Amino acid sequence: AAIEEEERKRNELRQRLEAWKESGYNVSRLEQIIDGDLQSIVEQFNIFEGDIQHLKSVEDELSKIDMKGHDEDINRIRELCKDPGNIKQVDAEFSKLKETIESEKKLIEQMKETISRWKQEGYITTRLEGLEETNYEAFKEKVGAFQEDINRLKELKGALEQMDVRWHPEMAKEIKDKLNNPDAIGIIERKMDELKAVLEAEAHERESLRDKIKKWQM
Repeated sequence: AAIEEEERKRNELRQRLEAWKESGYNVSRLEQIIDGDLQSIVEQFNIFEGDIQHLKSVEDELSKIDMKGHDEDINRIRELCKDPGNIKQVDAEFSKLKETIESEKKLIEQMKETISRWKQEGYITTRLEGLEETNYEAFKEKVGAFQEDINRLKELKGALEQMDVRWHPEMAKEIKDKLNNPDAIGIIERKMDELKAVLEAEAHERESLRDKIKKWQM
């Protein structure tokens, strides 16, 4: 009877093992001991089951994470979760992933505050609206490019202020009205070149007149 009871328990363990195997878990470490000492097997099965429950809780948390920009990490951890032997690696990688996501959330908030400041300064930020919904790296790249464009607008504004535009208020106004729009940099540069060409032509013409006046006065 004792032998029959032991065989019955062993069969139950085999069924549990097969169920885990069908669920995609790596059960090789249990397969190696299934015919050994029953008490030892039961202990190992209980440890294995506890590990699986832990890994399932990790997978549940992974399913709640926004995958944008983290799909490779999440898929890799999910794959690792199929082998309870990876439990330490899973915990380490999952902890690192959560830290990365929390850090990115803070940086995204900082970038949103920067965008809000640019808006208050009068810059047209339409290009950046809604981009925080994309992944962090893409958002960071777009915000960085926008910052470069603002720096360029400030350079162009400084260059315009150095020009004597008293006799060309309309051309100057057309440029000034666009200095808050990073998307208009190409147009601004072209208009600045046109204004510069006009001013240089006028300066050259004035110089020619001075030369003529000097000759007349001789």
